[in-house]
Amino acid sequence: MNQKLCPTQLNYLDLVSNELRDFPENNSEVLNLIQSRKNSFNRFKREFLKNIDSIKNKNLKAFALLVSTRFQDDDFLNILNTKFDYDLLNNELANFAKGIYYLHKKENFKAINLLWKIFIDNKNLFTKDDFIALNDLLQYFGVSSKQNELLNYLLNNFPYELVYHQKIVFFYTLIFYDQITIFSKNNLNSLINKELDFLYNYSKTADDFQLLAQYFYNFNKVEKFIECNEKAFLLLNIKNPTTKHLNNFNTRIDNVRNTFNPQLCLDSVNDVLDILNNMGIKAFPDGGTLLGLYRDGKLMDYDHDADLGILVNNEIKENIKKITENIIQEIDLKSKYKFNIFSVHSNGFYYMIALRSELVCIDIIYYHQNYFNEENNTKYYGGFIKKWCPMFWCYDDFYLTKQTLANKEYWLPNNIEKQLEQVYGLTWKQHLSNWDSSVSCPNIPPQSKYAVFDTGINSLYDNLKLNNYERANYYYNELQRWEYPFTDAMKNHIENYLQQIKNNK
Repeated sequence: MNQKLCPTQLNYLDLVSNELRDFPENNSEVLNLIQSRKNSFNRFKREFLKNIDSIKNKNLKAFALLVSTRFQDDDFLNILNTKFDYDLLNNELANFAKGIYYLHKKENFKAINLLWKIFIDNKNLFTKDDFIALNDLLQYFGVSSKQNELLNYLLNNFPYELVYHQKIVFFYTLIFYDQITIFSKNNLNSLINKELDFLYNYSKTADDFQLLAQYFYNFNKVEKFIECNEKAFLLLNIKNPTTKHLNNFNTRIDNVRNTFNPQLCLDSVNDVLDILNNMGIKAFPDGGTLLGLYRDGKLMDYDHDADLGILVNNEIKENIKKITENIIQEIDLKSKYKFNIFSVHSNGFYYMIALRSELVCIDIIYYHQNYFNEENNTKYYGGFIKKWCPMFWCYDDFYLTKQTLANKEYWLPNNIEKQLEQVYGLTWKQHLSNWDSSVSCPNIPPQSKYAVFDTGINSLYDNLKLNNYERANYYYNELQRWEYPFTDAMKNHIENYLQQIKNNK
C-alpha cells in the first residue's frame, strides 16, 4: 500500500481531503484503508469532529457519512446529520454515501433509487458486499428489470462471491434466470456444471436442502426438486426452530400484511384504475379486491395486496409489450401514490405487472382467451409464468359492464357472483382465516400443478419453522389435495411435527 496512507506526522483530515480531491478516480486506497482499519476510522473521526465547524469540503462531508455508516457508528451519524444537510451535497460521493446510509437505516426505496443511479455510472465505488446487498434488496422488492442488469454484472465480475452468498449458489441468481443475458447465462451454466456435485454434498441442514430445491425447480428438474424438499423436511427439528432463510417473497408479503391499510390500498387501486381508464383500457377489480368490494363494500382488513385484471382483446394481444410499457410509464408519471418499483413478469407473450410501494402491492393480470387452445370450451386464463410453469386462474367466458360498488363506478365482470364462485368456490361469502389463492382456488387448472407445488411446499416449510400450526396444517392439507408426492417417511415426519406444535400451543 502507498506509504503516504500511513502517516505519522500529517493531519489525517488533510490527508483524506487531498486523496478525495480528484474523486472518484483516486479515492479507492483511502476508502479501503478506512474500511479495513478501525483505528484509522477512529483517527479520522477525532480529527473530523475537532474541525467540524470549519469543514467546507463536500466530498469530505460525504466521506464522513459513508465511513460512519460502514462502521455503524450511530453517535457519529447523528452528529453529522445534525451539522450538515446531506441533501444539498449533490455529487456522486454524496449520493453514494446517502444510499449506503439509507441501507443502514432500512429506508429501502430511497436506497434503491440512489444506489442504482450510482451503480450505472460509478461501479468502482461499490465493494463486493455492497453489490450483494443491493442484489438482495432488488430481489426482496421484486425489481426484476434492474436486477437483471445487476446480476449480469455480478456474474461477469464476481461469480464466486455471488455463488457462496447465503450458502446455496443459485437461490437469488436463478429467480430471474430467464432474464440473464446469453453471455452471462453461459458463464452461469458452466459454473453450475462445475459446482453441482459440491453443492449437493455441501448441503447438510434443512435450510441448505430447501434452498437447493429452489435451484432445481428453477431449471425444471422436478425429481431433484422433490428429493431435496424431502431431505429438508426430514431434517427439520422442532427442538431448534429458526426463522432464518424464509422464502423472500413470503417474507415481503408478510411485511406488507403487517402494515396493510385497506383504505390506502383502495385509494391506490382507484388511482391506478383511473389512469388505465383514461388510456382506454378497461381494467377491473379482480380476486380478493373484487371479493371485498362486492361482499363487504370495502377491501378486507386481513388482505395484503390488491388485484386488477385486463381482458386481452385483439389490439392488446398484438401489441402487448408496447401497451405494457405504456401502462408502466403512465402510472409512473401520473399516479399520486408514486409506485417506484415495477416488476414485469413475462415469457414474451404472457405478462403480469406488479406495482410496489412501501405500503401497497397491486398486481395487474392479463386475461387471455383460450390460452391452452381447448376445443369447444371458451375460457379466460389469467396469471403469470412462475419460473417455467404457469400460475393461472381460469374463468368461463365473461365480459365487462359498468357497475357501482362501494360508491364508485367500475368496469366489472357481468356476473360477479359466478366469477367469485369460480375462484373461491361456494365458500366465497365466508370470511376464511386461512386462504392462499396460489393453492386453494378451484379454478387453478391442472397445467399449474407444479407452480402450486412450489408455492405450497415453501409455505409449508416456512410455517413449520415458525411453529404456526394452523397455517402449516392448511398448506399440508392443500398439498395432499393436489397430490404432492409425499413419501411415507416425509408424511410421518410432518404429521409428528404438526402434532408437537399443536401440543406445545
